[in-house]
Amino acid sequence: IDRGTLKLYPNPANNSLNVKIKSKKPLFSKISITDASGRNIYSYNWESSEYSSLNINTESYRNGLYFVTVANDDFISTEKLIINR
Repeated sequence: IDRGTLKLYPNPANNSLNVKIKSKKPLFSKISITDASGRNIYSYNWESSEYSSLNINTESYRNGLYFVTVANDDFISTEKLIINR
């Protein structure tokens, strides 16, 4: 994954979140979402292709700040996510 190729949308989110990765090769990545206190509330092992998008249901998340982390052997990136209904 090159810098700037991880996108979260919509952000702020309400009932769902899309995570989009653009990479030069297929990747096995771990996606995790933690709340502001550091508690892990979502984890998923994802095999992504060059242009991949994953939809995550966020209906059960409370309003507030979260952190979405995507990690693999070559890359780690954390982005802020706001849930606002």
